[in-house]
Amino acid sequence: GEEMAIPEKKETDYLFEKTYTCPVCNTEFKALKVKASMPKLLRTDPDMRPVYQSIDIIKYECVACEKCGYAALSKDFDKLSDAQIKMIRKEITPNFKGMKHAEQRYTYDEALLRYKMALANVAVKHGRTSEMAYLCLKIAWLYRGKRHELVAADEKKKRELYGSEIAYIKKAREGFNSARMNEMFPIAGMDEWTYDFLLAELSIECNEPGDAKKLVSNIIVAQNAPSRVKERARELRDYINNMEEVAVSYFKEIDLPQEKGKSTK
Repeated sequence: GEEMAIPEKKETDYLFEKTYTCPVCNTEFKALKVKASMPKLLRTDPDMRPVYQSIDIIKYECVACEKCGYAALSKDFDKLSDAQIKMIRKEITPNFKGMKHAEQRYTYDEALLRYKMALANVAVKHGRTSEMAYLCLKIAWLYRGKRHELVAADEKKKRELYGSEIAYIKKAREGFNSARMNEMFPIAGMDEWTYDFLLAELSIECNEPGDAKKLVSNIIVAQNAPSRVKERARELRDYINNMEEVAVSYFKEIDLPQEKGKSTK
């Protein structure tokens, strides 16, 4: 491409090291965090994943103590009861092998490790189902980010990452479905309509258009759903009605290699 006059900011330009105190082992440690001056939002994927210029901010939303293995989303990091702290000391810490400290930036693999640690911690501390589902969704987004970073030629690796992404989308969908029945709104920071719209998107990704259609139809006829969400629900309903082949999800269309005979452009 042509050279831009303005040098594009690098991922590291948006990061700083923040000091945390671990609520489980009281160790002080540093973790990378995104500065308040946010990068430019380029787009939002249909399932709400935000895509920013020069940086995937999802990588930095999870904080892990490198000493004892406690990890959580930064906004939930201090929200632990004494009983939960005991559970983590008993179940997580003895099995924790330690991890490398990253000073400059997190690779996708380093971010995935932190999120998977957070997932293990939610299970051990008996966190809410929606908490697990939300982490699974973000793990799926990290696999997607990692896939989009690959060069086009690396088809085998792309398919592999897409497989991991969908496996976590399925876990997220199951968790959100179950939380829908057992938790009060707002769930994972979402109102009922946003939540059902997200569930519809995840259902399409999991090749369950029937479920997606039910969810969007409910939004469309709901008295108190905001018009913005209704509008998106109508668009999604039309999309489902026009789908020739369900398995061609948005994300395959974006960048997975087309089948033979079709143009890859």
